[in-house]
Amino acid sequence: MNNKDVASLLGELIEADKDEWVSLERLLNRYGVVGFFQKLDERMPLSTESLEKLQALQSLIDILSKRYVELGEGNGCEPAPHQ
Repeated sequence: MNNKDVASLLGELIEADKDEWVSLERLLNRYGVVGFFQKLDERMPLSTESLEKLQALQSLIDILSKRYVELGEGNGCEPAPHQ
């Protein structure tokens, strides 16, 4: 997935307006996906509501990642290859 695809997916998930979609893509191009989520704060050109939704999504990703590591640690589970 490229940054435009990720921006589209995030835009759909948070119900972003047109300007926020553009901002999402620019921010992803600038910081990458990991950096984008690390830098989520009020200084980003996104509405408070969108920031809150992205922070909730980040929390969900963190929880799922931890759970995956707990379940996969030592039992031979391998992550699915990325395409």
